[in-house]
Amino acid sequence: MANISVEKTNPEVKIWEDRIERGKKLRKKKLKEVKVYIDFYKSLQWGNRIVNLQHKPTINLIFPHIRSQIPFLYFQNPKWFIRPTKYIEGTDTIANSKKLQDYLNYYAKENMGSSLKKQMRLAILDAFFLFGALKSGYVADFEANPNFGKHKILGYDADVPIYDVDVKNGEFKIDDVKEYPTNEKFVSRRVSPSAFIFDTEGNNYFDNGRYIIEEIVKSLDEVKKDDKYSNTDKLKENFSVKLGFGSRDDIESEDWLGSVEDDLKRITLYEIYDTEHDKLKVIAEGHNDFLRDEKTPDGVDKHPYSFLQFYTVPDEIYPISELRPLIPINEEYNIGRGMIMEHAKRFNRKYATVDGMIDDSELTKLENGGDGTIFKVKDLPLSKVIEPLQDAPLDSAVYSNFEQSKMDFREVGGATEQERGVVERRKTAYEASKMSEASGIRKEDRKSLVEDFAADTGNKLIQSMQANLTNEDAMLIDGSDGKMKWETIAPEQIKGQYRVTVEVGSSAPKIPEYERAEISQLIQSLAGFPPEMIMEKVNLTGLLKALSRTFHTLDADEILNSEEVQKQKQAEIQKKQQIASLIEMRGQDKPVTETPKSGEK
Repeated sequence: MANISVEKTNPEVKIWEDRIERGKKLRKKKLKEVKVYIDFYKSLQWGNRIVNLQHKPTINLIFPHIRSQIPFLYFQNPKWFIRPTKYIEGTDTIANSKKLQDYLNYYAKENMGSSLKKQMRLAILDAFFLFGALKSGYVADFEANPNFGKHKILGYDADVPIYDVDVKNGEFKIDDVKEYPTNEKFVSRRVSPSAFIFDTEGNNYFDNGRYIIEEIVKSLDEVKKDDKYSNTDKLKENFSVKLGFGSRDDIESEDWLGSVEDDLKRITLYEIYDTEHDKLKVIAEGHNDFLRDEKTPDGVDKHPYSFLQFYTVPDEIYPISELRPLIPINEEYNIGRGMIMEHAKRFNRKYATVDGMIDDSELTKLENGGDGTIFKVKDLPLSKVIEPLQDAPLDSAVYSNFEQSKMDFREVGGATEQERGVVERRKTAYEASKMSEASGIRKEDRKSLVEDFAADTGNKLIQSMQANLTNEDAMLIDGSDGKMKWETIAPEQIKGQYRVTVEVGSSAPKIPEYERAEISQLIQSLAGFPPEMIMEKVNLTGLLKALSRTFHTLDADEILNSEEVQKQKQAEIQKKQQIASLIEMRGQDKPVTETPKSGEK
């Protein structure tokens, strides 16, 4: 009897497969709830609900509730502050923190720009349904090194190569670098909450668990060609994407079909960040060995993710969605509107007549005649001949409950009249201030969570920059003379341990009216300081530029004088001051004539 070889599965892989299955079961339960929330957001609010209504109107209260909050939470990329947390001998961590702060803010603005804003806002939107997540790190394209395996070249002298020589034995060194990185960049990308699997024994915060797993679907061909994966010889696809050309039978004779089918093969990977042992592992669904099993890469502290959770639940790993208490109210609101519409559309004027009291020809006049139609009856009063049929009225409780549902939604959602742009009744000054204060506290609490989320994202980015910035880069900064200038930044200039924070309110929307009022208030407060201190400490030109930006029709360059004109004006002012001083000094040199007292000559 022939021996049948059975491939053995790595025991540790089986442990992780069990953890993944348990995590998937919990995730499936939560995603089922999230689907309902997203359907309501997309105005698909009736679902399979059975109601005795022909008309099923959808009044989407969820969509404006969410969209009205996102601009307040994140309108633009924030401004990050970086401070050193540890003294390192021989390293100027204070200067490095300033350099790294400028680089992070410049890179986020110029290199990431709208991309970071889109990813961040999408992650915040995710947090309304479940939680938000960003994955920060370093990516690059790679080109083959044509000198790989040959003598290592340090440079050229007039097209003559300069080789690297080992000083110990005098032999040429061999170039062992297979690929060179190109198009290097640092990124922060949104990851769908449905891609994560968490420790089912963790509680409240994802970072507190023993691991974080991301489920990733890739092309089988891509995985096999990627050098960072090992044990890929016997790797097989888990499924294939549906062919887009139609029936396979119609094109099976085409010679390119095989390459297309290879491109359609997909494999499911599980990227495991083992935070308990500080390791990165990758396994594939249905595969019996690790594709990666190594120490967590440099620039990644435990894991590369930043998470945003608005409402945690004690002793539960997943947070609760803000929409959960709002969904039943929106359903009740829709049903109320449906009942009102049903009643309104069902109403038609109907009449009952006594048989034989109106001839058929006269009935035709009554049915089709216009205003002022005269028809004959065989008796009077008309109440004996014809009578309108009274339609059953809709219970007044339906109308009152409809309005109550609207008020309940606003109450539970936490939106004040001011934020909705309506006034239901006049408020005293005390009532208005308290309502605004309570609403502000709720909004600021959520805003602080978003700012912490942005700060953690910035922290992940600088860790990646410190580990992966291989060559010098350049950034455009404001010079001491107020002019923009280029400044280089090298890897050794960003070394150290730092803490990243976000300037409060830097990601909030810039409303010109509010900014103008704040700047005007600042200018008024400066009046209390000595002029000499203001001239020394305050950048008045910058202050005036900031004020002019709050007026859309004004351009600071058109309003403010150029540097040359400012110097001329300063010279004129100094000249006038000198003339005034000379006049004052000459006046003091004149003898003082006293007024004679009475009786004196």
